[in-house]
Amino acid sequence: AGPPPAYQAPLLRRLRAELLRFLATSRDRRERLDMCGQLGLHTEPQDAEDAASARVARALLAHAAGRTLPEVAVVMAAALVFHFPLYGRQPSRVAVAQFQEAVVATVRDHHPRLWEA
Repeated sequence: AGPPPAYQAPLLRRLRAELLRFLATSRDRRERLDMCGQLGLHTEPQDAEDAASARVARALLAHAAGRTLPEVAVVMAAALVFHFPLYGRQPSRVAVAQFQEAVVATVRDHHPRLWEA
């Protein structure tokens, strides 16, 4: 298949850096919310919703089956870009897998030039 495109390594480095920052921020938010809850302090609803969205984003990074590098890049980008509002409970593994497939299919089918790059 030849060498990878020149942009591949910088893109993956950028995704990794953004993802690590996102995960660290969400972990800190969750710890702060837990501490506030233990101390009986008020928490902002937006913080709770952001923490719930981050849990869904982390669930997106779990793969039941192997994925190609382009699929992993699309799912990582989706985890960083999308906000997942709190609708009661966490989505099921099936719902997460369906979202993964849908976001990959959207890029692959509706943006073929981007997918093939």
